[in-house]
Amino acid sequence: MWASSAAWFDFDNDGRLDLVIANYVDWSPKHNYYCGDKVRHAQLLHPDDFRPQPATLFHNNGDGTFTDVSKSSGVGLKEATALASYF
Repeated sequence: MWASSAAWFDFDNDGRLDLVIANYVDWSPKHNYYCGDKVRHAQLLHPDDFRPQPATLFHNNGDGTFTDVSKSSGVGLKEATALASYF
């Protein structure tokens, strides 16, 4: 997945910080689409030209490990093109 941002928060109120990752679109060198001349690698595609990706949520197990709870929490059930910025 193409992660665009991440944030720490306690999603289940257990006192431990969990990690949510906003994913953007299904792009990789393998899924690279060209618009125009391949020789010049013109990349003029819009994000709507790629499949959106669901967010990823990792639950803090409290022992230095995390469990992917994206689907069981519902966070990872909807695909979206997520971006974020901070100052």
